[in-house]
Order: sequence, then C-alpha cells, then structure tokens
Amino acid sequence: LSVGLGELCEGDGECGTGNGLNNCGGWDVYRKSANGRSEFPIKIKADAECRSSDEWLGWQSTMEKCAAACAAKTGCAYFIYGKASGPQGSKAGRCYWEKVSDSSCSSGWEVDSYDFYGFAVFIKENAECNSNDEKLGDFSTMEQCAAACAAKEGCEYFIYGKASGPQGDKAGRCYWEKVSDSSCSSGWEADSYDFYGFKSGHSYV
Repeated sequence: LSVGLGELCEGDGECGTGNGLNNCGGWDVYRKSANGRSEFPIKIKADAECRSSDEWLGWQSTMEKCAAACAAKTGCAYFIYGKASGPQGSKAGRCYWEKVSDSSCSSGWEVDSYDFYGFAVFIKENAECNSNDEKLGDFSTMEQCAAACAAKEGCEYFIYGKASGPQGDKAGRCYWEKVSDSSCSSGWEADSYDFYGFKSGHSYV
C-alpha cells in the first residue's frame, strides 16, 4: 500500500485487503502498521466498555481518528469510542484506550454508550495453517468474521475465505485457526483464504 507507516488508507483489494470490509460507510479503511502489515479496526462489542484501567485519548470526531490515536500509543490494541445515543446517554466523540491484553475483558463488561474495538492484522495471503481449526460460520464481510473470532474465548487467529484462490471459491467461510502465534509451526497450506490475527495488547495488572 502506497502510504506511510501508521497512516489510514482505503484498501481496494491490495496487499490482502478486501473490498467488503465496509467499516467506514461503504469504504474499507485500513492502517499500515509499523511492521508493514495492514491492520484495521474491528467493532468487537456494542454498547459496552470493559471494567479495566483506561487512558483518555481525547475528543475525536470519528471512530477512525480514535483508532489512529490508539495506534499512536505504544501498547494500545483496544479502545472504546463514544456514541451520541446509548444506554448512558450521549458520550459522542469520547475516546479511551482500554488497557486489556485481549478481547475477552476478564474484568467484566459494563453497559455504556461506547463501542469496544480492537485491531485485526493481515498476516498471510492465500494460506491456511495446518493446525486444528473450528468453523465460526459463513459471513459476508471479513469484519464479521473477525468479530466472530473475537467473541470466542481464546481465538486470536482466523482465516477468511475468498471467491478465488488456489483452491477455488471459498467466499465467506470463516475459521478459528488454533495456533499460538503467527509463525504457524505446523506449516502452511496454499488455499483460498487469507490468514489474520488480532493485534495484542500488553498484559495489565
């Protein structure tokens, strides 16, 4: 992607990005991360914040700007963005770094006028890992597949099927890849999937 590291861009199918993410209206917005991989914000839970430590990231006019503020902070992998209406009234534009290490929110959820987000990261094109897996469903967008993974305790990596690739049409198929890291020690298999993971936060006490 022809953008600087840390900048937002419209994916348009390049470098493992897709045309069906639609996470900003009808656009597919990604951020180019410091390791050169594409990452994009994913809504994990609506009308909720985690009962964790947090840090104010300022008033932000859009979710994408809140995501950018989080990405600019070392260790920020999850954030909440306030809405104009919700269970606790208007909190529009408020942006906080949620200091959790994963999307499960072990400290528990609180109903509030925020949506909770993380970052999914593109790792490998046209591949799945020769590991155990679990089908999460069939979804029309990669964002929905990522959200399904985030909703499963322990799911950190997933594959999302494409309409064309080494093994033909597998569009919309979504699987949890049960691996401990992105290196896939059991080996890669060429297939009509792209392999993704979640950006990890630090461990907080």
